[in-house]
Amino acid sequence: MTLKHLTIGKRIGLLSGCLLILLVAAGTISVTGIGNIVHNSELVISGNRLDGVLAQREVDHLNWANRKHHQDHRRDCISDQFAGPERGG
Repeated sequence: MTLKHLTIGKRIGLLSGCLLILLVAAGTISVTGIGNIVHNSELVISGNRLDGVLAQREVDHLNWANRKHHQDHRRDCISDQFAGPERGG
């Protein structure tokens, strides 16, 4: 049986069925693609959050090191002031 032997109603029905199948396939691909985009964006957001946390930890460490350096420097200066000749200062 070929398309020539089908009535116009059956041809229109067959065309409508094919278009429906294509529409469902396109919709499925679109929804899947959007799901992948959302998943990837969540990964990027969590990565950026991690970068922010690491940057803040680095700043905290540098501030701590700076305070520690100044504390050691002050302690050395005070030690030098109180050190007399008998202490080697």
